[in-house]
Amino acid sequence: MPEQLPNAAEVLGQLSHSLNRMLELLQVMVSTIRPPSANTLPTVTATLSGIAEATEHAALKVLDEAEALQDDQARLNASLERLRAKLPPKDTEAAAIWAEAAACSNALSARALRIMAAMEFQDLTAQHIDRTVASVEDVRERLRNVLALFDLQVRESAAPEPSAIGPVRPFTTNHAGQALADRLLAERG
Repeated sequence: MPEQLPNAAEVLGQLSHSLNRMLELLQVMVSTIRPPSANTLPTVTATLSGIAEATEHAALKVLDEAEALQDDQARLNASLERLRAKLPPKDTEAAAIWAEAAACSNALSARALRIMAAMEFQDLTAQHIDRTVASVEDVRERLRNVLALFDLQVRESAAPEPSAIGPVRPFTTNHAGQALADRLLAERG
């Protein structure tokens, strides 16, 4: 039986050492997870939302201008028709110039329609960005839940307004924490 006591003490010592290493790893993990869940992810979602909003505003402006082109083209066609009635019947040169102007007017209308059709990308882009934002928010919530498992308080920082598009702060790693994590993983392996 005395042989079991040193063995039990050795096992308890190893368990204590393992638990201490696990605690250190958890502290490193929390220090690594906290910045993206509290700072970087809200910035990413705010920036993506801002991009979607800015894209929508730009697309609406382009569509408004394309519609205005169509209105201008319709007025131009009406003016050309009035002008056509005033052309001398036998003036072939004037008729050719009128035909060229009418063809240009029709080309303008076709271009405006192609511009409006090309703006469909904005709706698709907004859908993709919205899905990406939802995914990032889901990841953020999962990270918060992981931190909550360890009964750690997550400090939230105010995310910028979605309409405020600015440079996204780069994610910076905790080099000291990363070095500790690397060392602990190397000792384990």
